[in-house]
Amino acid sequence: RQAMMKNLKISGSEQSIYSKNYREIITLHLISELEKAEKRLERIKKNHSQENALKEIKELVFEWQTRLKLVEKNVSVEEPIFCFHRIVLSETKNRLQKIFNDNSRLSEMIDGEIGRLWMRSTNLACKNKMFNQAQIYILNAETYEPKDLYIKKAKMNWLKGDQNNAFKILELGEIKLRNNREENCLSLDEKKILSKGRLMVARFNAEAINVEFTANKKLFKKAVVQGAENEKVFLLTAEYMDRHYSKQDDNQLAKIGSSDEMEEVMQTYLKSMKVGNEYVFQSMPRFLSIWLDTTAREYNDKRRDNVARLNKIAEDAANKLLPYYFYTALSQLMSRICHKSSEVFAVLKLILVKLIKAHPQ
Repeated sequence: RQAMMKNLKISGSEQSIYSKNYREIITLHLISELEKAEKRLERIKKNHSQENALKEIKELVFEWQTRLKLVEKNVSVEEPIFCFHRIVLSETKNRLQKIFNDNSRLSEMIDGEIGRLWMRSTNLACKNKMFNQAQIYILNAETYEPKDLYIKKAKMNWLKGDQNNAFKILELGEIKLRNNREENCLSLDEKKILSKGRLMVARFNAEAINVEFTANKKLFKKAVVQGAENEKVFLLTAEYMDRHYSKQDDNQLAKIGSSDEMEEVMQTYLKSMKVGNEYVFQSMPRFLSIWLDTTAREYNDKRRDNVARLNKIAEDAANKLLPYYFYTALSQLMSRICHKSSEVFAVLKLILVKLIKAHPQ
């Protein structure tokens, strides 16, 4: 630490000191984390309680994850931190084995976290197209048997251009994960992994355009695993359908039933927003556009029943979603207050009144 501080002092009067000495700052970051890890280990020794040890390790990992959000997103910065965390956890595991006779729960938790760190290294390497390095990380991760390893393998193969192998890995990975069990018998974490794997299959098919639309739409819907509903799954499903229907001309839409298909897309965007708000800036504007544009078209064609059905979905959104969701698209709502349909205007009015009451500023 003194050596690092000395380097920082020497360049203290220079401009751009932070960027020039970022590596020294990261080293100080790691020294601080090592000291805190040592203090937690001392507390574990003093209390000699496995429950307390589990709590201390969980808090340590949570603190690391929080601090990681503040570092520069760069492979040369993040990977040394992941490596350091793995070393600290391995050493912690070795020391705990000397403190507790039966530390299987602690070992399992620490091994799981080390496995997740190898997976994060894999993601980082794939993102930077360092596929040989990613393969090495995957081989190291296999020692700890993380359940979502097959997803990382498939993603790496897809990025390398080996599409057939990517699909095969996803198929075999799901079989191994389920292990002849029904979906409702899986744990929540397993359901999330299952959903992620199925979503990847559907997205790869959409990207490769090697599956007919209706069949692939079913694959997207299959990714919605009961008990592990995910905002991103609903959003990507809605976007996939939306892109397909947006490519159709008016005659094609008339054959398949424009309002029927748009109703399904609206419902899926709404489900996404009911589950979470991370992607509200993608979901809400498109949800409103489909509602307002389709109802305008259907109103001109005197299809009042279709207008009523889409209005019902919009009204459901107004009643079920918190007002701030609509605040993200306030200008869009204001621009459509002269809508031709009085029924649509009534729902627009309802939304705006709720929004202004909740956010009068």
